[in-house]
Amino acid sequence: MNEAKYIGLDVHQATISVVVLDSTGHLVMESTIETKAATILQFLHGLSGSLHVTFEEGTCAAWLHDLLKPHVTEVLVCNPARLLQQIPCIGPIRAALLIALIQTPHRFRTKRQLWAYSGLALATRTSAEYRFLNGQLQRSKKLLATRGLNANHNHDLKNIFKGTATLASVTAGPFQDFYTALLAKGMKASMARLTLARKIAAITLIVWKKGVGFDAEYLKQQAA
Repeated sequence: MNEAKYIGLDVHQATISVVVLDSTGHLVMESTIETKAATILQFLHGLSGSLHVTFEEGTCAAWLHDLLKPHVTEVLVCNPARLLQQIPCIGPIRAALLIALIQTPHRFRTKRQLWAYSGLALATRTSAEYRFLNGQLQRSKKLLATRGLNANHNHDLKNIFKGTATLASVTAGPFQDFYTALLAKGMKASMARLTLARKIAAITLIVWKKGVGFDAEYLKQQAA
């Protein structure tokens, strides 16, 4: 049976993560292989049916396209910038910067990991559990906790998401509606912009990882 198979490649310098789906969209197999011509072709030759391969544009894209083309039915090179620019207030410059800084969305398993890397995660700091009183070490009766953004992060990425949120908050569209609704609930403007920046980061991860277009329904998903 010459059943079509659809192969997605997440290409890195040393390895390639491979996902193979059948014509109904069901997962056939997942694998990680070396980024070597012989290994890649050996993997493909082990699959039957017509093979349709897709991967993102990157430094290896031209080499990989030329390698695969004689051995598969179709090779499709995707440009993630076309997808990211569908997100409101992310234009070609911000999209290009996101791609350069993040490289691949699959390095972040969850949106919280991206928030932390981008300096958008809230960190709670607690004062010392013990203190000196009259020269003696005593356990504190009440711990004082402060909250703030994590300091160890990628500052460029933080600037992109916060800048996008600032622009989106004054630009008519679904992001401004989301921001206005937060203000209506009594949230301070600074916290509302931070919450919007976190939403934009989470949506960026969804759009890029899944290869789907922007949908305002993503704003209704739980942010935390």
